[in-house]
Amino acid sequence: LTSVLIFILILHHNISKGKKTREQEEDAYWEREFSANHVRKGNMDDLNFITFQAEPFYPVNLLGAVSCPEFLEKNLEVKNILPRLLFLENQKIVNLTEYSNTDLKYKYGVANLNLLSEYDANYNELITLLHNYGSIFAKEGYASQALSILEYAVSIGTDISGTYITCAKIYQENNQWDKLEALKKEAEKISTSRKDSIVRKLQEFGPYSG
Repeated sequence: LTSVLIFILILHHNISKGKKTREQEEDAYWEREFSANHVRKGNMDDLNFITFQAEPFYPVNLLGAVSCPEFLEKNLEVKNILPRLLFLENQKIVNLTEYSNTDLKYKYGVANLNLLSEYDANYNELITLLHNYGSIFAKEGYASQALSILEYAVSIGTDISGTYITCAKIYQENNQWDKLEALKKEAEKISTSRKDSIVRKLQEFGPYSG
């Protein structure tokens, strides 16, 4: 009976402590959010804009004039991807995935939030399009063309797991161990919560795996 009572007391204490911690965290969040909503419009000169050019990724430039028509006919979804890539050439693109809206308001002011959200949305669309586009080339057996697209996505900080995995598979199939190790190092730079999962998956690739 004494052991049961002690257990109940400890359980009650832990529940109360956990509830208090959650309440403190919630209060801190709303206090910070309130403060962020009153930050004046700030300077955005330190933003690291991505200058994207679609031309290097045109199917005709990747495959040549002979193979391009057949590739496009077989992969009709490419005709939907290309116009969006062309559109993004003239848009402002910034990778802001490491920041919450509250962080952005604190740093640049609430008046800039809509613009910043637009820049970040452009970035997320770009890395998604590049992943889908590169995956099509990989599926069709055009490994080097797929890499030219997917490696660019990695270079601008994508956190799409499939982009890294597709690159890793191609490197492993071609015994490109130096490139695989470089890819793992790039994954370590990911600034979002997907980092650990991607890094773990890449550890499965190497000379002695598979």
